[in-house]
Amino acid sequence: MKSFREQREDKRNNAAPQGAPADAAKSVEDLAKMNEGDLTSLLMQEAARAKADGTLNADTLRAFYDQMAPMLTPEQRDKMKALLSMIAP
Repeated sequence: MKSFREQREDKRNNAAPQGAPADAAKSVEDLAKMNEGDLTSLLMQEAARAKADGTLNADTLRAFYDQMAPMLTPEQRDKMKALLSMIAP
């Protein structure tokens, strides 16, 4: 699975990875097999990378939450808020 940094570099270079839909499906499958602790750990690692390169900011996190919240249950929204507060810059 590519890191956020690698994905951004692909976008900057206008690189369209070969087999992108298959890669996305594989990534989703891989994530679906992970337990909550592993997913949280992966999220923290990616957030640390994004903080280090200056691409993680509160406005982006807020916009992401606002976009996703209508599709979530109240419990999922609470969990998402908690996770986002852990990674907020």
